[in-house]
Amino acid sequence: MPARPLAAGRNALLNPTSLTLTTRMGTTTGGDLVLSNPFPFPLSVGVGTLAAPFSSTRAGTNVTLNPSANETVRVNFAPTSAKRSKGSLKLTVQVLGAGLGTYTVAITGVGTR
Repeated sequence: MPARPLAAGRNALLNPTSLTLTTRMGTTTGGDLVLSNPFPFPLSVGVGTLAAPFSSTRAGTNVTLNPSANETVRVNFAPTSAKRSKGSLKLTVQVLGAGLGTYTVAITGVGTR
């Protein structure tokens, strides 16, 4: 899936823009979101929190992306039942103290038997 600009006219990139994770109940799997900064100045990305059965070690933290840097945010899925779960992860992007916007990554988890 190609990277998509986080906001029209902006060069900050998020890839992918959604995640689907599948695993057996009682186990854990994960997927990666890659944040990129092609700007000549640092970006600050606030990573929101996730509700169970999703998690991330980056949830609730700020990630600083230096110029030309990439950072991976790992999202984990640990289903306790064989069903489909939906969640979302909000990313709040700032540059030099000014907000570029809040973006939502749709997350789907499929627990199997």
